[in-house]
Amino acid sequence: MPSRTHIAWAVALGALGGCTGARTIVELPAAQQWASSEAQLDFFDALSAQPIVTNDDALHAMLLFLHAQSPANYTQRTEAARELGWINATPGEANASAQVGLIASIAVRSQAIRQGLVLRASGNGPWRPGSLGGLAATKRLRALGMLPPRSPEQALTGAELIALLRRIELCEQTRGAEEVDLPGLSPTLGFAPGSDGPTLAVPTVRSR
Repeated sequence: MPSRTHIAWAVALGALGGCTGARTIVELPAAQQWASSEAQLDFFDALSAQPIVTNDDALHAMLLFLHAQSPANYTQRTEAARELGWINATPGEANASAQVGLIASIAVRSQAIRQGLVLRASGNGPWRPGSLGGLAATKRLRALGMLPPRSPEQALTGAELIALLRRIELCEQTRGAEEVDLPGLSPTLGFAPGSDGPTLAVPTVRSR
């Protein structure tokens, strides 16, 4: 009989590469197991092993990574994301799989990536379902080797989200480098051609 872990990964594979309509529901995501900002190391550790990133996980991770603080629950995190100009619509259920387009749009709009990589397209407004900004941000980050080959409606694994955060961090650290050099700096931190996949190092969160 297959284990619960095997079943979870089988469901996740369907969400990552299959139908993009219905969202996968995660019973107890990392963001709810480790909800406080003080437990961020435990949160990122749990997230790295999670087959699917939920909406709650995505907002909690981005708020911690970019601002070192995250509110205690999904409703408050959604409101914080609105106030920061990241979104203008609720992404969906807290435990539902987050869209790649949501995560990519937040990464770009927050200007976490150095100025030369930030999109200036007219469609790059706050994220909403089906927005042009989510599509444009996904395409741009994929072209830079910062995201795996997914559509904006598909999902990421926890390890893939952490790899994206590490790549953002790397871009900030190499702010003066030529853009063309960035995708090849360290293939194991991203998804450049020939990469074996992401490392699972916890990203460095910002100090307040």
